[in-house]
Amino acid sequence: LGEIDKALSHYDQLAGYDEADLAGMIASVNEQVQTLPQKHSHLWDLFRGLDNKQDEEAYEVLLADQDLRDEFYVRLAEFSKALALALSTDRFLMETDDTLLETYRTDLKRFENLRQAVMLRYAEAIDYKEYQPKIKKLLDRHIHADDVSQLNKPVNIYDKESVAGVMENRAIYKTEAARADAIAYATVKVINERIEEDPAFYEKFSQLIQQAINDFKENRIAAAEYLVKARDIQEQVVASRHDDVPEIIRDNSEACAYYGASKNLFEGWGMSLDEGLICQLALAVQESLLQEQVVDFWHNDTAINQVRGRLDDFYYDVMKNEHGIELAEGQMDELSDRVLQIARSRSQR
Repeated sequence: LGEIDKALSHYDQLAGYDEADLAGMIASVNEQVQTLPQKHSHLWDLFRGLDNKQDEEAYEVLLADQDLRDEFYVRLAEFSKALALALSTDRFLMETDDTLLETYRTDLKRFENLRQAVMLRYAEAIDYKEYQPKIKKLLDRHIHADDVSQLNKPVNIYDKESVAGVMENRAIYKTEAARADAIAYATVKVINERIEEDPAFYEKFSQLIQQAINDFKENRIAAAEYLVKARDIQEQVVASRHDDVPEIIRDNSEACAYYGASKNLFEGWGMSLDEGLICQLALAVQESLLQEQVVDFWHNDTAINQVRGRLDDFYYDVMKNEHGIELAEGQMDELSDRVLQIARSRSQR
């Protein structure tokens, strides 16, 4: 590095650059390397409150907080970039004590393992396109490959083998709490992804799984009970069991989605409708959509308006004329909008 500024000035492609500018580039590298101790300390500051620095479970539990976890990812990325730059310079390697070098390497390995563990535990899929290749290169070059744990794929709650892997893999999911978190947060992720497909169903289980997570965090239940609850809720979400829906449509998941959303709207308007009538409405929505199976339906205003017209006919002919239940125009529009939004969300999957 001592001579690189002079060497660079001889390259044709750098003709016209002042040697002082190139020397400044080297100074900038040295300045970046000098930030390494600060970034290393900054990363460790996140875990200052932990009593036992050797308790890996404590690190993972602490990072259950989303904001803290995000900050951990940022600080780890900053530390790893600074370390990669430092390890590429002879000056740093010659002037840095071997014990401190080993500390940096060990901590990088430890925190990279922690990053992968919490991403699995809390069902995250973060895409650091710049960071990932660089950290992999750094680990491959300066740390033995088998020193860094290679973890499994994120938990897929619809895959029995994936869930079984959580229960059986004690190397990654070391405690009951870790296994419960992995299943619970994977379930939360699915609920958030699919909630618009059946709001009433997924909102119910969203509340149940969040309650289980909160109960464990606040020590109202033990890890063993938390694990049982997480698995039970996960299984119900996967099975898509609508136990609180009338039997006539219980095995029809699409009709169940329209039923739940419609019932919630009626209750919000202070209307108590017979469950059988709401089932009729749900089936009418399904049938109306089946009658308009055209290419690119959701961009075809004519086809969508045909469905809206059939739903209006149901509101007038069945609800008003047969059952004496009259909806205001705004209520009819809101109801149609809601069930069509659900239908569109389901069609996208």
